[in-house]
Amino acid sequence: MSSYGKGRCTDMAEGFTQRPAISGEQRFNDYFAARGITPEQARRAGMAYLPSAKIAHPAHLDRAAIGILYTHPDGSPLTYDDGGVTRDFSRVRYLDPAPMGRDGKPMRYRQPPNSPVPIYLAQGIEGLNWLDVFNDPDADIVLTEGEPKGLAGCLHGFNVIALGGVDSFRGKEGGLLPELQSIVWKGRNVYIAFDSDSASNLNVLRARSRLAAELVRMGAVVHCVDLPAAPDGGKLGLDDFIVSYGADALERLLEQTAPLDPGRHGHRDRRCRPDRSGDQAPFRDHLLRRAIPRLHRHALDALAGRAGTKRGLWVRRLALQAGRRRGDQA
Repeated sequence: MSSYGKGRCTDMAEGFTQRPAISGEQRFNDYFAARGITPEQARRAGMAYLPSAKIAHPAHLDRAAIGILYTHPDGSPLTYDDGGVTRDFSRVRYLDPAPMGRDGKPMRYRQPPNSPVPIYLAQGIEGLNWLDVFNDPDADIVLTEGEPKGLAGCLHGFNVIALGGVDSFRGKEGGLLPELQSIVWKGRNVYIAFDSDSASNLNVLRARSRLAAELVRMGAVVHCVDLPAAPDGGKLGLDDFIVSYGADALERLLEQTAPLDPGRHGHRDRRCRPDRSGDQAPFRDHLLRRAIPRLHRHALDALAGRAGTKRGLWVRRLALQAGRRRGDQA
């Protein structure tokens, strides 16, 4: 076993205490306070302040971050082979201001190169035994994206499994990750609760649809939960919802979310797939804002020409709108 996690009992994050936390620790405390989590609760769950993310892995940036240790369902550390060195698996969440990636977006979460894609199971919570949850189909499960959201949900009595990303449920051979396959799904109520923008984000909608289809195939009773937007119209996550409205409100929302029709195999159910009806707003906005402006005019013409008459005209109109927008920005 690597130096991380040796002698880990109640504090899953003791492997991250090799260097003193001096500057930036208040940002760590504030980050969790905004999510209704105390620093002690975070540490028991395997999260700790890192003055430098390089403490977790030398490939990370030398910036302050939250270290997040992963475990097996029985609470033992999840390890992997890193070029002949056995390491405890962890991810880091860079503290704000997050570094910018090559795509111009904030680079918040990172994990070591060539490392596995596991699920996050919050530990150190009284009464929560993941082995019992996995084997009891009467125990409801909530799936969300992001470890702090998983921890926040578990602290309020929900069995929340956190994915590292909305697509981070697939195994190497397709289907679900081995850890997810080990769960008894048949007859179990499962709630997919991604962020509130999942109703308009095409990539998130596709991921939710695929995850729902896999769970339906495993025999689960799947519910796709649509969290409301924040009062100011911004994005709202599971942890934000609990802070804003309370655990009872989340319980009511889950109860009110109807299950998908298993006869439609999940991904065909309109409640868990992109809405292409009406004015096709989510799909159209995705094309206008991201996809079409990046395409060359000739490629657009070819795309419109290959499509059917009505769709070809629709794509051509979108191309003209995108061109006008680009001209206005020039």
